[in-house]
Order: sequence, then C-alpha cells, then structure tokens
Amino acid sequence: MNIERLEYFSTLAAYLNYSKAAKQLYISQPSLSKQISQLEKELGVPLFNRSRHMVALTPEGQECLHMVRALLHDYQQLKSWAEEKAASQAIPSIRIGYYGTLLKDIVLAVVEGFLTRQPNMDILLKNDSPYEVITALQNDVVDLAILRDGYCTSLKNLHREKVCTMYQYLLVPEHHPLARRSSVCLSELKNENFITLFQKDSPQGHDDMVLLCRKYGLEPKISHRCDDPFSYTMMIQSGQGLGIAHAYKNSFIAGIKFVSLTCRREDLTSDIMAVWKKEDRRTGGVLLTKTIRDICRQIPDLDESPSGREQDLR
Repeated sequence: MNIERLEYFSTLAAYLNYSKAAKQLYISQPSLSKQISQLEKELGVPLFNRSRHMVALTPEGQECLHMVRALLHDYQQLKSWAEEKAASQAIPSIRIGYYGTLLKDIVLAVVEGFLTRQPNMDILLKNDSPYEVITALQNDVVDLAILRDGYCTSLKNLHREKVCTMYQYLLVPEHHPLARRSSVCLSELKNENFITLFQKDSPQGHDDMVLLCRKYGLEPKISHRCDDPFSYTMMIQSGQGLGIAHAYKNSFIAGIKFVSLTCRREDLTSDIMAVWKKEDRRTGGVLLTKTIRDICRQIPDLDESPSGREQDLR
C-alpha cells in the first residue's frame, strides 16, 4: 500500500467521477481505474459501486474513506515537519534580488525578518533591473525577489505574497509654487514640464506615469528622460520639471516635495510583492514559504502620505 494510491482513492471519493478525478490528479482515466482496482484487491474489499452512469462508495468504502483522510492528513503533517526541520538545518543563506532603493524600505524589513528567525543566516543581496532580477530568480541565482506586482503577474510556478502598497505622488522642486499644496489635480499640470526615466530602464514606472496622466486628460510634456533614478531626482531638484512616481509612507528626498494627486485611489496604487519558486530544493520550499509569508504579514502597509524617508523611484 502506498500514499499515492490512497490519494487517488480520496480524490475519486470526492468527485465520484473518474474523468474529473483523473483530470484533477493529472493522470489518465485508465490509470486511475487501475490504481483503484489494485487498492481494492490489496484491501480485499470493494470500495466503489460502478455503473455506466454513476460511481458510488460502498459501505466499506465510506468507512475506509474516513481512515484514509485521517492518514493523509497525518502524512502531510509529518512531511511538512520533516521538510521544515531539514530546511532549518540546511539553509546557510538567503539570496534576495531587488531593484532601486527598495533596500532601505522593503528589503531591509525582509532581511530583519529573516535574521530575527535565524540570527546566523547569511543574507546575500543582488540589486539589478527588474528583468535581470526575474531572470536571476528563474535561473536560481537568487531565492527571493522583491518586485512591483506588474513585473511578475505573468510568471509561472512562483509563489507571490504582497509586502505593501505604494501610491503615485507628484514630485515637485521645493521652491516650485505647487510645493506649498497638499494635493493637485492632473488637469492643473498642462503647462508643466515632466521628467521621466527611459521606458527601457523602468518600463512600469514610465508607463504608469504616462497612462495615469492620459486617463485624466493630460498629455504630459516630457522635457527630459533619464537612465537612472539619481539623475531623475537631480533634474527635479534643479527645477527642470516635475515627476510622478510611486512613494512609501515617510518618503523623503532633499529638495523635493511629495504632493498627493487627486485621483481615484485604485488608479494610484501598485503592490510590492515577494516572489519565490514553488519548488526550491536549496532552501527547502516549506520553510521558505512559511517564513516569507510570516515576514510579509508583519510588515506594516506603507500606503500613507509620504514624509521623512528616501524613496524608490523606478
């Protein structure tokens, strides 16, 4: 008797349909039928009554189902316990990929979360463009990526957990008249110049800004494009134009005022996600998943008005 055969029995008992159960188990219908017949032969009792139009549990099958489900539950508990114990002894490090200045805001909180749980763990950080981070995750160069949600929605075979929410704000030079405002409508900015990052360097940041403006009837006059966030902030600080970027609670950049945009809340938001592989043999999938989810749920949401901390601008 093996666990897989018992899982087949439990699934068929749930669906009472060979075709649906086989589809759920990703096996062929004849294979499922053969496994059930072998289990009945092994136990020496009929588990199902079969006809052309229906499948039903026998009285023996109903009794067996209660015991099998309890056994499968205990098996999963044992498997999780064993994997967690093995992983806790086998994880010498965690490799985290991210981009921009997220280190101070999100990555630092994640790092602290890991070190609280495993003080001797080595933390390796890789700062790169969004697509390079994704490639590193897919190629097992990093174990965990911190990314904007838009960069990872189409990726397969990955776990994703929300870390926090960001909102788009207007970035204004501190001596600009708009810097004294607490909020601004996009329609007021038709005569203003804008600074952006190149679309190739920050595709989501660039596109979010342009699409938001157009949605509210503003075609932004882009006077300068920059290839890195430091040049971007310097151009705004020097009064060459305004910017629109996602910010966190307590964000701060010297010489720049963050002004709220009077847009619908859902048009301004972007989630930061923790992303990791479902099957991670190096770190132990069960422990990694549990730890990351625990850490993410303990990080407070950073979606209030900005003031006081440096900000990622990509």
